[in-house]
Amino acid sequence: MSKKRLQNEYNKAVETSDIFVSLFRTKAGKFTIEEFDKAFGKFQETNKPIVYTYFKNDNVSLKELGKEFMSLLKFKARLHSLGHFPTYYSSTEDLSFQFSQQIKKLKTKGFFNEDNQETIHKEKKYIQIAKYRTIDKNENRFQIGNVAISPMGDELAFSQDQELWTMSLEAIFPDFIGEHTPNEPFNISGKKTHHHGAKITDITYSADGDYIVSCDYSGKLLIWDTESKELKHTLHAHDDIITSLSVSSDNQFLATGSSDETVKLWTFEKLIRGEVEEDFQFEIKSNIKVSRRKRGPFPHEIENIISISFSPDNKYLASGDLNGVLVIRDINTKREVYRKKIHNHAIQDIAFSPTNTALLATASDDSRIRIIDLRSGGTPKTMGYKDDKHTHGLNSVAFSHLGDVLVSSGTDSQIKLWDVESGELIANHDRQGEDLIDKVRFFPNKYDFTTNSFQKEISLWHVNIENDIS
Repeated sequence: MSKKRLQNEYNKAVETSDIFVSLFRTKAGKFTIEEFDKAFGKFQETNKPIVYTYFKNDNVSLKELGKEFMSLLKFKARLHSLGHFPTYYSSTEDLSFQFSQQIKKLKTKGFFNEDNQETIHKEKKYIQIAKYRTIDKNENRFQIGNVAISPMGDELAFSQDQELWTMSLEAIFPDFIGEHTPNEPFNISGKKTHHHGAKITDITYSADGDYIVSCDYSGKLLIWDTESKELKHTLHAHDDIITSLSVSSDNQFLATGSSDETVKLWTFEKLIRGEVEEDFQFEIKSNIKVSRRKRGPFPHEIENIISISFSPDNKYLASGDLNGVLVIRDINTKREVYRKKIHNHAIQDIAFSPTNTALLATASDDSRIRIIDLRSGGTPKTMGYKDDKHTHGLNSVAFSHLGDVLVSSGTDSQIKLWDVESGELIANHDRQGEDLIDKVRFFPNKYDFTTNSFQKEISLWHVNIENDIS
C-alpha cells in the first residue's frame, strides 16, 4: 500500500470523526496539515468534527530548528486568519487536563447526545440583544458614564460630569449623591452635598456592596456609604488624573492607576477608617529583563496608566498603559510576572474571566481585542477578524458572569458579543451612527449588561439566548 493511499484512509477517518486533535512542537508536517484541512473543511460543512490544535511550550535548542520551523510559523498565521484559537500546553499532564476540560464542556452542551449534536454550533444563530431600559443624561450636563454595578446586581452608580448618582433597578428615577468640585459644601434643595476636585473618571463598588469609591481628574478619591449615601472620607491619592479603580473580590485592597505614572495599593479597611497613606506604590522600573540590541530604557518604564484590574482570585493586578503595554504583578511579592507590549495604542480596559483566573481580555485604541491565557504562556491572541472585528478604537470589554461570553464596545458605535471558547462573533448590534459607546459592564448574576454613550444615555440590554451557550 502506497503512502498516498494510506494517507487517503487517514483523511477519510478524519472526516467521519467527531473530534479531531492535532499536536505541534517545532514543525507542521505536510500530512498533518492535510488532515487539518480535511477536518476543518468538514466542520464548516457539517459542524463536525470539533477541531482542537495544541502547541507545545518547550525549551528548544537552536540545533533542533531547521527549515521545517517556518512551516510551524506559517501554519499558526493561517490559524489566526481562519479565526481559530490554538491552545498551548507545557506537559503531557497539562495537555490531558486541558483536553479533559474541553470534553466536560462538550458533555455539558449535549455533544455526545445524538439529538443535540446538530445544534451545538447552530445555537449561536439564535442569540439576540435588545435594549429594555435607558437612563437619560440631564439636558444641562455634558457627559454621562462611568457605570458601576453593585455586587448584588440591584443598583447602578454612574456620573454626570462632576456628579455622582445611584439608581435602584426597582426605582423610576436616579438619586443624586454628591458632587466633585473644589468649592465648599453647599445646599441643594435642603440637602448637603460634598465636593472635591473635578470631573469623575471612574466609579467602583466595594466587594461587599457597602461602599462606593469615585475618583476624578484632580487625583482625589471619595468614599461613600451606599446605605446612607453620605460621604465617608476624601483623600488626595495621586498627583494627576486617576484613570482607573479596582477593588479585590475579598475587599482587602483598592488599586488606583494614574497619569502620574504610578499604581498604588490601598488597604480598604484603612480607607474606611480615614487612614490616607497607601500601603504600596509599585516601582516604575521593571524587574523583568528585556533583551534588546539597541541601548535605551526598558519598555513601560514610564507608566501612564489607563486601566487596571484585579484577578478574581486576588493574586494578581493587571495594568495597561498609554503605549499598549500590559503589566501583571503578583500582589503578595509585589513583583512583575508579566510585561509585554500587546497593542499599538492605549489599553483602555482590562477584564479577567470570573471563572478562569488565568484568562483576561484587553480593549485598545488600536481597534483590537486581545485574549491572554497565562497558563498557556501568555501569548496574546486577537479576537475578531475581517468583517467581524471592530472598525475603530475600542473603549471597553467585559466577561459574562459564567465567563463564556465577552462583550465589547467602542468608537464605531457597535456592540459585539463573542464566544470566549471559540473566539467567534455570536451577536452584533450596530447603533448606526449614534454616539460612541464608552463602558460596557455585565451584571454579576445574569447575561444582561449596560452601556453608556457620553453624550446621551445609559442603556440596559438583555441577551436573549434561545439555546444555552454556557
